[in-house]
Parts: sequence; structure tokens; C-alpha cells
Amino acid sequence: VNEYISEAIEDESIHLSMRHADGQMNALQKGEILDWLANPNKPADEARIVSNVRFLTEGIDIPTLDAVIFLSPKKSQVDIVQAVGRIMRKAEGKDYGYIILPIVIPTGEKPETILDNNKNYETVWQVINALRSVDERFEAMIDKLNMAKPKQLKVIGVGSAPDQVNDKDKSIENTPVQTELEFEWDKFEGAIFGKIVQKVGDRKYLENWSEDVAKIAERQINWIKNKLSDKKDPISLEFKKFVSSLQHNINESIDENQAAEMLSQHLITKPIFEALFSEYSFVNQNPVSQAMESIVSELEKAGFAKEQENLEPLYESVRMRAEGIEKAEDKQKIIVTLYDKFFKTAFKSTTERLGIVFTPIEVVDFIIHSVDDVLKKHFGKALASKDVHILDPFTGTGTFIVRTLTYLKEQMDAGEISLADITRKFTQELHANEIILLSYYIAAINIEATFDEINGDAEDYVPFEGIVLTDTFESTEPEDTLDDDYFGTNDARLKRQQEVPITAIIGNPPYSSGQNNANENNKNIHYSNLEKRIRNTYIKNSKAGAKNTAQDSYIRAIRWASDRLGKQGVIGFVSNGSFIDSRGADGLRKSLFEEFNYLYIFNLRGDQRTQGETSRKEGGKIFGSGSRTPIAISVLVKDGSDKHEIHYHDIGDYLTRDDKLSILRDKESILNVDGQTIVPDENNDWINQRDEDYLKYSALDGDVFNNRSIGIGTKRDMWVYNFSSKNVIKNSHKMVDNYNFEVEEGKNSLTLNTDDSFVKWSDNLKNKLDRGLKINLDDKNVKLSMYRPFTRKWIYYQRDIVDRPGPLLNIFGDNNQIIYVTKGARNGNFSALITKYLPTEVMLGASGAGFVRYINDGTLFNVSDFQSNIKSNFGLNEEEMFSYVYAVLNSRDYKKLYANDLQKNLPRIPLLKHKEKYVQIGKKLAELHLHYEEQPIWDGVEVDISKPDYRVKKMKHPKKGVLDTIIYNDSITIKNIPERAYDYVVNGRPAIEWIIDQYQVKTDKKSGITDDPNDFSDDPKYILNLLLSVITVSMRTLELIDELPEFEVQE
Repeated sequence: VNEYISEAIEDESIHLSMRHADGQMNALQKGEILDWLANPNKPADEARIVSNVRFLTEGIDIPTLDAVIFLSPKKSQVDIVQAVGRIMRKAEGKDYGYIILPIVIPTGEKPETILDNNKNYETVWQVINALRSVDERFEAMIDKLNMAKPKQLKVIGVGSAPDQVNDKDKSIENTPVQTELEFEWDKFEGAIFGKIVQKVGDRKYLENWSEDVAKIAERQINWIKNKLSDKKDPISLEFKKFVSSLQHNINESIDENQAAEMLSQHLITKPIFEALFSEYSFVNQNPVSQAMESIVSELEKAGFAKEQENLEPLYESVRMRAEGIEKAEDKQKIIVTLYDKFFKTAFKSTTERLGIVFTPIEVVDFIIHSVDDVLKKHFGKALASKDVHILDPFTGTGTFIVRTLTYLKEQMDAGEISLADITRKFTQELHANEIILLSYYIAAINIEATFDEINGDAEDYVPFEGIVLTDTFESTEPEDTLDDDYFGTNDARLKRQQEVPITAIIGNPPYSSGQNNANENNKNIHYSNLEKRIRNTYIKNSKAGAKNTAQDSYIRAIRWASDRLGKQGVIGFVSNGSFIDSRGADGLRKSLFEEFNYLYIFNLRGDQRTQGETSRKEGGKIFGSGSRTPIAISVLVKDGSDKHEIHYHDIGDYLTRDDKLSILRDKESILNVDGQTIVPDENNDWINQRDEDYLKYSALDGDVFNNRSIGIGTKRDMWVYNFSSKNVIKNSHKMVDNYNFEVEEGKNSLTLNTDDSFVKWSDNLKNKLDRGLKINLDDKNVKLSMYRPFTRKWIYYQRDIVDRPGPLLNIFGDNNQIIYVTKGARNGNFSALITKYLPTEVMLGASGAGFVRYINDGTLFNVSDFQSNIKSNFGLNEEEMFSYVYAVLNSRDYKKLYANDLQKNLPRIPLLKHKEKYVQIGKKLAELHLHYEEQPIWDGVEVDISKPDYRVKKMKHPKKGVLDTIIYNDSITIKNIPERAYDYVVNGRPAIEWIIDQYQVKTDKKSGITDDPNDFSDDPKYILNLLLSVITVSMRTLELIDELPEFEVQE
């Protein structure tokens, strides 16, 4: 406050005079105080104060009032707004009205905990919220506090309180006073700004807008489609030419709908970029933006501009939030928010189709440093070297190129390179491709703004000509020539890029691998040349025969980059890390080892497709919610030598996302990581290499059993599965009625209703629709199914609405049983479970395979020909063999010894010593698991029932780690559960936890369907008894497994 009164404390300071006023005074008394306060003839060295701000809410008008100080919370927000309004009045000689909020910081208080006490600082939040409510400009200022210091909000350190108080002494000794907070004042100021943003900032304004924008975009697209319906309309002809240009520049799959969506993206975001980067004239200079503006001009002639008017409030909001933000990095923060929050909702389909995730800066910097280091080590060059061309083929928001420029600036600041080196790199040797229009715009702006800051204010703004709007995969496919009226400049950029030899390819390849939901119509595109290269290398070299590999975008990216690099160079990618150890990627691993000389692989883990303890070991996800797959950084070097080396490092167990990012920051480069040297085995395994003896054993699929069965895959579980048989019938009939309505309306796969609450589509159902085939349901097809471990549900098991019914429809009678095993069990999570009910494909929580006891009505065994191989080898009959297999599959030693093999192959069965004991225990295990609902309560387990209410919403433990107690509901608690019971695990999750997870009331957001486990049985105690029974099953299973003899393979 002192700083606003005087720069220096003079001999005679301002004299403070104070009077008190309140509502109990009469009008004369109040008038006298007001006259005194507003007296223009008061001494120049006197500041007059009236205590009790409530006095200002009673219709008082004093335009000359300079400041209001709030010393305690107010109950009424209206009072605060009225008081604030008094100091906003204009008066002669008055430039500002001040609102002062004193904050007392105790000695020793840390910046990060300041203002944490809501009660003590309630005044601060009340006043700031009041200001937000009456002034949108103030609200915008709050939202950008962390990026730009505002002119309207100051944090002023005034030092410590005086030791003594003497109100009558007017003189103050002119002795400089050092404030207690002076040393770290910047930190406290930043902390206060940050807390204000946290407490009252509107961090979701872009997210909130995005939902409205999605609707507006849909209207714009529909407007364009309506105009195009008249094929003779000049607009229709012009737009067709525009679509052809897009197909030529990006890929042939782009249709009128996607072209309209791109136009909508351009129109919606153009004013936002103009607001953020007004000084750059980006919209007018960028060749793609120019092309978009050309077609927009044509459309506007037909009245298209009116569709934009609804977005004006958004544009104004962004303009206010952008005003005053000068630093490129702060503008980039807004851009990232725009991309991550706004775009993903407003244009959801595009985001999901292309597998877009934002790369953490720590990962980007690590890759850039690593590529620079390996260039120096293996080629004697660096990223800054002349003629080292760098390409980011999937640039997204341009982060890799931006951070490369930033890295080069650090080298320039250290005197290692010159500005001329960076200028040459920017104008000639940096290249980037992007397929999504909005991402392309953001990337171009980010890169240009970064270079402009490096280049300095004295130089003119330089556009980045190295960026191309294109589909990288399509860019190397054969194409026809086109006289391109719209994207000619963009096409010329691509041709220039293709002519230069690329030394380093860096980036984050897309993560999409096919379509998860047919309702979204997001199928991946085919690239004939690229897929042929994958077939001739990765698939040809694969023993697993994983033909779907060609559909996975990150594998396509590795193949494309390997070919684009030529004979020498470096690839630095962060990608899905499944290829390191998956069975289906053996051909990829073999090809990488043969094609590259040095492979540096840093496994960041984070595979959240796993369960339980395994999931916890995998640790945090590097991309947060952007990806559930494991992540790896790969730096691949081709130097033309005869050497082939793999240097591998696993980041470790139980690390959080922040831990992992911290390690990347600390290590800085792949060459600073202590990796182990790996020699691939004959299976092309890099890690978790398989046992050489394992292949000698009898394969469960083929040798032991004649037939393997895959469980049921519906593609619409919420519609055709339910705990309630009545609801299964109701939901299935509703969906089929909707489907039949589409048939009657003459709809096809392009015009159908894609709302998930209407029909859950799949390719099979779409094909049926295209053929105009109606569906008639037969309620006799409602069956019981084992949905998850020890969890039964009803299924409408009719081929018309079950996408993959599997062979069980014909062979699974009432007397049959099936041993279901995990297929490709990750991280030692192999499991086997027997059931007498129809299994889902993911009955064990992951994809699996089943082996039935009988292949007919219960008389013909599925076990292979006993007159030959199996009977002579094992000396067991059909019944005994089934029990023997089940015991072996549940043996701890078996699962531990062959964990790596079970991760990549279906089980093989060795001939063990003491096989009779295995048969005996296998039979007992099977009986226990088949009759899992019928077991008595385990001795010592207690059930506390305060009232007989057996309905479940969601069971839980009292707190994390307290496993001996389960709160069943508000009325029932189960206590004294042996903690050992949790050692019986099915696919990474204890059997007890499967019950807790599955038996809860759930409502599917997309379909609106509720699945209530309380509806499964007429017995109100069913779920409680089931849980108690599974506790016993868990304990008894562990006891039986303990009884298995020593695991000794018979020679």
C-alpha cells in the first residue's frame, strides 16, 4: 500500500484520521460523517477513513472515494458488490478506485500453502467472486493470471507489523525498513496469483463452450450438405473441386462430410487464432488457411456467414483472455488447452479416429536430446549441423519442432551455435506433417511464434514453410497429378520435403488401431504400398501370424519411418510399447533388429489393461487418460555397419507418472540410461524369453483337446447382457425394434441413427441393414452365461444380435463344462477357470480361449484320440485327463516356470510325476469352482446385520489396505475375512474383488441402461451368500493348490 502513497517515506508522512459510522446513527449524524469524508478542503497531508463498510451499502454516493478495505468476511455478496460500486464512480482528479484486501502471512508460511485456510481468507474469495460477477473483463483477467501479470491486480509486500502502536504519534522516523518477505516475494506473489486462479478462475470455459460448438459445427456441416444436394448449384460444383483437392493433398478417403467438418473447424477457430496471434496475420499468410478462405468466400455468397453469429460470444471471451499475454510459451498454454479440452469435445470423432494424445514436454525433450546425442556418437553430427534434415511426420500441435528450436536456442545462448544456424534450420531443414486441420494450424502458429521470439523483435515475422497438411502414410503412396486450385502451395511444400534426405525422424505416432465402436464410423484407412511393406517384413517374419498388425497406426508409423530414413539416420519415437514383448509383434522385433544397427529402447511401462497388483506395478500412465497401453521411447539408429545391438532399460515398478517424468528430466538422454544388452532368441523375444523345453510338451489346443472354443463376443453387452432376465428381453427387443424401424425407413450404413441409446451398431448389423433384413427375436434364446469370474448374467444368445456367438451355440448343452484360460496373459497373470455356463470372450477379464469337456450332448469327449498320442503318453482316460489338465493349469509352479510362454502362447501340458495326485486334486478343484455358489461360510468370518436389508449398491473396504472387512451396505458388514483369501487371484484380481467389482449397480452412460445385480435372484440374500461362498472358495482353492505334489517333469 505504501508504494501507492509514496515512493519514499518523507519526514512527515500522510496523517490518517478515522471516524466510525453504523446503521444506528440518525440521518444528521450520518450526514456529518459523510460531509467530513468528502470534504474537498481537507489538508493535503490527511487521509480520511470511515470504518464499517456496510455503511456504503445504504445508498451513499461519494464519487471522490478512493478505496475500500475489506477486513472481515461479509454475509451478503450484494453488500460487497454495492460497496465495490461506490469506489468505481468517476470524479475530477481521480484516476483509480482501489479495493484493498489485507493478507497476513504468518512467519514461516510457505508460498504453496498461502491462502489455504478458507475461513481466514474468506473475504478474499468473496470480493474477487463479486468482481467476477459484475465485470467479464475482470473474469478474463483472473483466468490468465498465471500467464500475464495484470495491471488491475497487484500484490504488494509491506513488511512486518510494528512492535509498538502509537496512534497519536504522527511522525515516522525515516529509516529504511527491510520487509520480512522481501527475499522470496516473487514466490509469494506467484503463489497468491495461482491460488486465486485455483479458487475462482473458470478453468472450464473452453470445455463448456466445446459442447455448444459441437452443435454449431453440426449445423454448419448440415447447411453445407443441404447446399450440395443440388448437383447443378455452382456451390456444389465448386465444393466438389475443393474435395478433390483435399483428397489429393491428404488422402482419397476424405469425403464431403469430412471436408465440411474441416471447413467448420477452420471457421470456428479462425477468430480464436486472430485473437491470440493478431500481430502475425497467420490466417492471411498460411497457404492452407488461404485455401480454406477461398472456399468460404464461395459459400458466403449463399448465406453461410449467418451460421457464425452464434459463436461471437466465444470469440469475444477468447479475445479478452488473450489480451495482455505476450510470451509465446504462455500463448502456447492457451493453445494446448484449446486443443486438449475444446477440440476433443467439439470434434470428438476426429480425435478418436486418429488416436490423438498430447506428449508431455519431458518426453519430447528426452527424445530430442537423445537423437542429438546418438547423432554425435554414431555419425559425428548434431541436430544443429548443416544438411541434417529433421522431420516430425505426426506433428500434432508442433511440440517436437518447438522444443527442438528451444533446444537449439539453449545451445546458441551457450555459444555453441549461432542464430544463423537456427535460422537455416528453421527455413530449410525442419519439416513437419499434420493430417488434422486444427492441429496443423496450432502447430504452424506454435513453431512460428517460437522462432519469432528467438529471432528477436528487430527482425520481421517469418512463416514456417516446412509444415504440410497431409496424411503422412498417404504421402508416399502412388497418386495422380492434379492441377490444384486450392492447395497448390501446400502440395509444393510436400514435394520439396520428399526431395530432401531425412536424417532424423522424431515424434509421437498416432495410437489408433481400428474401430472400437461402429456407431462412430471411424474406420482406419488402407494404404496399399505401406501395408504391402508390412506384409513383406513384419508379418512375413512373424511366427505368430498376427495379420492385424498392419492396422495398428504406430506399427505403420515405424514401417513408414524406417523406409523414409533410407540407409542412414535416426528415429526417435514415443509410442505404444506393446511391441517390446507381445506375441503378435515378433515379426516387428525381428525386422527392427535386422534393419537397424543400434536400438535404444526405454520401457516406460504403464500398461493399465492389466489388473490388480500387476497394474500397480506398471505404475502411472505417461499420457494420463490419453492411453492405457504401455509406453516406450525408441531411438533407432541406421549407420550402415554390420553391428546389430539392442540396449534395453525398464524404468521400474510402482512408479507414478510424475516419478517417470522426473526420471526423464534427470537422465536427459537415452545415452545416460544404463541399459542391458539384449540378444534376441529364436522366437524373436527381447525380454521374457521363453523356455526351450516348453515346446516339447503337448499343446492344449490340438494335442490334448480336439477343439478350442472362443467365448461369446456381443459388441453390445449393455443391450444383450443383464443381471435381470426381464431386462435382457426388454432391452434386446427395444434395440431390435429400433433396428427394424431403420430397415422400414430405408436407411443404410451411411444414413443410420448412430445414437448409442437407439442401436449399438457393429459391422455385421450394418451389413444386415444394408441388405434390408429385419430381425425377429425368440425369447427362448435367453440363457445364463458366466460373464466374469464367479459372476453370472443373462444373455440374449441369438446370432442376429450377438456379433460373435462362437461355436458354443451348437455344442454347449446343459451337461457340458469348459476350462477357460487367458490368452496372451500379460505379466504373469495366466489363469484358468472351469464353468458349466456359456463364457464370454473375456470371461476372465481379458481375451481367452476355452476347452469343452464334450463336443456334443455329453457323450463324445473333446479329448484327442486316446488310441494314439495322448493315451500312450499320459496313461489317463478322458475323465482323468480333464482333471489332470485343470490341476496343472492351476499349479503355482507351472504358472511361474512358464510365465513367459503363457504370455505368448496357449498352454502346453507336461507329463508330471505323481500324475495321479494331480488328477485327484484337479477333480476337487473343478467341483469347487463349478459349485462356487454353494459353499458354507468360512470358519471365523462374521456377518454384522443391523437390519435385514440385503440390497447392494457398491460394496467396499472401510479404507485402503483393510482387507479383513467388507462393508456390504449401510446395514451389513462382513468381518474377520482371512487376508490370505485375497491370494486366490484370477487374472491379476482376487476372486473376492471380482465380486465387489461386478456386483454393483451400474448405469451405462451411452445407452442409459441400468444393470442391477439385485435383480438377478428371487433370493434377497443371494449376493451376500455369494460373497461369503467365494471367500470359502478362495481359501479352499489355496489349500488344494498347496496339496499339489512337487512339480517334477517326467523325462
